[in-house]
Formats: sequence, C-alpha cells, structure tokens
Amino acid sequence: MQTHGSLALLLVAIATGTPAGAGAQPLPGDGVWAVRDTYDSARPGSRAISMPGGVQWVRLGTRVAVTRAIVSSRANSNASYEVLVEFRGQRGECGSGVLVVGDAATGAAGDGGGEEPCRLRFEMRQVSATRAASMLGVTRRDRAPVGEQVTGAFRAARAIYRRGQVVEIVLTLANPARAPWVSLSRGAWASWTRRGPFSFRVTRDGVPVEPVHAFGSDEPGGYAPLAPGTTTELRVRLAPWTSVSVPGRYVVECTWEGAFVPSAIDARDASHNAAAGWDRELHGTARFEVR
Repeated sequence: MQTHGSLALLLVAIATGTPAGAGAQPLPGDGVWAVRDTYDSARPGSRAISMPGGVQWVRLGTRVAVTRAIVSSRANSNASYEVLVEFRGQRGECGSGVLVVGDAATGAAGDGGGEEPCRLRFEMRQVSATRAASMLGVTRRDRAPVGEQVTGAFRAARAIYRRGQVVEIVLTLANPARAPWVSLSRGAWASWTRRGPFSFRVTRDGVPVEPVHAFGSDEPGGYAPLAPGTTTELRVRLAPWTSVSVPGRYVVECTWEGAFVPSAIDARDASHNAAAGWDRELHGTARFEVR
C-alpha cells in the first residue's frame, strides 16, 4: 500500500540508523527534507526509516525550511533530550519531513498546522542531542538544580472529620530565607508529564484501604513564585484516590512529584521551561480521624 501526503512527520536524527536495503534512495545532505511517499514495505528508490511504532519505507522530496529548532533536556540527569523542529507546511498543512544528520535515520510523529507552525518532537540520548544541536545551529539546553532547598510538609486540613465531610490533604512548601527565588510549576504544566502531582496510599485502623483511579489536576497551568523565607500551600481532595466514608483512624502516605523553575523565565516558551525546570519528589504522612 502506498500513502501520499502529509499526516505524519518523520525525523531522521543521530540515533541508530536503519539499513537502507538494496536499491535504496541515498540520503541527501544534512537538513530537513520532505517525504514524498511512504510505504509499508520496500520499494525501489525508497529508504527504511525507524519510527516509534516500527520501520517505514519512505521516498524523500525537497528540502524543508526550518523556522525554529530547540534541543532541550527532559530529565534531571540530562541523559534524555527532546528535539523540537518547527516549519511552515504547504497550504497550512504539515507535510511529512526528514531531518538528516550524517548517515543515520530515525523517525518521530509531528503535530500542528493551520494557523500554527508544524512541529516535530523527537527524543534522543545526550550524544545524539549534541550532534543535532550543532547541525541545527542551536545550543543544547541542559537542566540544572532549582529549588533543591525547598522543603515540604504534609498534613490533613483537619484532625477530625464527620462522615460525609470533604477530606483535604495539605502540602506546605517552604523556601528558606537564604535560598534563591524560585517558581513552582503548577496545574497543566505538571500534569502534562505526570498526570497530576499527587499520589496516596491510605490505611484505616492499620488496614489498607482500596485505592481508586485518580485523574490529573485540571488546575490552570502557570507558575507560582516562591520568594526566600516564604511558604505556599497546595490542597487536594482525597476522595478521588480512595473512600474515607467509613469511621476510623486514617494514615495517608503522601507523594508529590513537581517541578521548580527559575523565576526569570518566559512562561510562553514551554520547551525552554521544560529544560529550565528541575523535578522534585517529596514524601510525608498525614493523619486524621473520621467519626
């Protein structure tokens, strides 16, 4: 089967290459190239490209004009990176494309189009990211520690609840007086990668309480400044995680997975903020009684 056109995007990057096969189309020079056709099996003049879901055979077309490229770290270890490539698609639609570096070829899906630029995001290891950044003429954005001095304390909003009352868990974040200014990444920014920052394990009178599935926070995305010597509270209802309607003494083992960023960032640039952010994981215990 042959497919023409433009619903997927391919990125040929520096990771491991895929054997081209006999009669394969030679790779052009470094850069982003349009994909003219894609196939589900080898065809004369096509080339195998490694995609997240497997290998596809493609025939390359003309060079694509990249308008923006960002190479940013995805983890505190700086072992994994995302390459973001933007360009204008033909007639407002995102055509297929290939980013060639040397003789390696691998792929990733893209998004965008219409009034927005076409975007392609690809994950790679540090060595490959370094080579990609050099080829694209941009600086590799690494993560550095932010908010490491911030501490967290968990508690129940009340010590005693009546049956049917809403139980809230409160996390108090404190930035020491001599620590730097930081901002807390909130809402959609946090749940975009983690499906919500909180998780809980609950016991009642020493017996584990059956958990239920909890969705991520629907709090609007943004950043909350945390100045030196100040605190902020994060509150979350416990009900989405488990039932607390039965009387008894409850112990809640709490986990918060969030991120801090420097205060002086451009909140509109999600890729920059992902690299500037520093992931933190805080643990604690909250206790309360239901009567």
